[in-house]
Amino acid sequence: MEDFSSKGFIDKAFSETEIALIKSSIVDNSEATGFSNNPYACNNTQDKIFLLSYKDVHNSDYGFSTDSYDVAKVKYVTDYAKLNGCTRDSSTGAGGWWLRSPWWNDPNIVNRVHYEGFTASTFVNNAYCGLVPSLKVNL
Repeated sequence: MEDFSSKGFIDKAFSETEIALIKSSIVDNSEATGFSNNPYACNNTQDKIFLLSYKDVHNSDYGFSTDSYDVAKVKYVTDYAKLNGCTRDSSTGAGGWWLRSPWWNDPNIVNRVHYEGFTASTFVNNAYCGLVPSLKVNL
């Protein structure tokens, strides 16, 4: 697993020029990003890098479909991600990825996107999902 103790993800993944182009965004962490009456939703944060929410991956403005299965949600696992514990389907190479939205009835469950492109939930201690970092840039 990658050691980020001395430098954060953003410092390792991007050059100084690229970092300067990444906008700081108000990230909505309210229950509106997942399910109503969610006691595990939290305050909004201000971040440069964040995970998408359940609501984001069902938003056609972001290029996703509201259909149960959506090919736009299918992500292919890189060799780097596989080395860091992400599993991939042997026939397609696709893998699941975490969302930032907590499940509504258990603090140990979070939403994710399944390797076939639909949203599901899983326990937070399952290490087989990957991360799809999201960001906004100043062009």
